[in-house]
Amino acid sequence: MPDCQQISVGPPHGAIGVTVRNGTAVLVLAGEVDIEVVATFRSARVPARDRVTEVDAGDVTLLSATAVQLLLDVRWAAALAGRSLVLVRSNAHVDRVLDLLGLTGAFPRGRPGG
Repeated sequence: MPDCQQISVGPPHGAIGVTVRNGTAVLVLAGEVDIEVVATFRSARVPARDRVTEVDAGDVTLLSATAVQLLLDVRWAAALAGRSLVLVRSNAHVDRVLDLLGLTGAFPRGRPGG
């Protein structure tokens, strides 16, 4: 994709990245997103991180409490900037974690780029 910039951080077991597609910044989480992966992401200088409007968590196998806090922080930053944040891809594990924490409504579903 010509209009795509991707930067991922994290140990081999999990990763968090920001991909920009057609001007839309997408936070992509994959694998085991634990405290180590989140800490590495928070300390990295990731371009477009402050412009995230979509979250892709479809390839997550473990979503730690620290990862959920990161999602809430990204949601808060988007709201403060007057942007909405949508979950464009998820899976049964992510849905269950959000449901157990009472956060299902905090991350509305949407279509990529939409």
